[in-house]
Amino acid sequence: MVGLLVLVSATAFGRTVEQLYGIDDDAVSALAWPAGAALMLLGILLMLRRSPRRDQPSWSFLAIGASAALAVWLLLTGLLAYYLHVSAGLGSVYGPL
Repeated sequence: MVGLLVLVSATAFGRTVEQLYGIDDDAVSALAWPAGAALMLLGILLMLRRSPRRDQPSWSFLAIGASAALAVWLLLTGLLAYYLHVSAGLGSVYGPL
């Protein structure tokens, strides 16, 4: 959950750091993305490790599975962001709710 929070709030956090400390917000955002992805990878890895009782594979197999899950998650998130950016707007579909 912490990794997701870091990824979601990276832009706002970068702007706040720039206002308070004068550090470039692009540099903070550039550091936040790898940190958020690493935290997400760690979270998925621990979730797979603590899954229901069974014969657990070694850490290397869990790391491969966690990396694949993270890659798919980031890919789908990017595709959703691209779709929302390219689409004319959801107002034509949903109208004023």
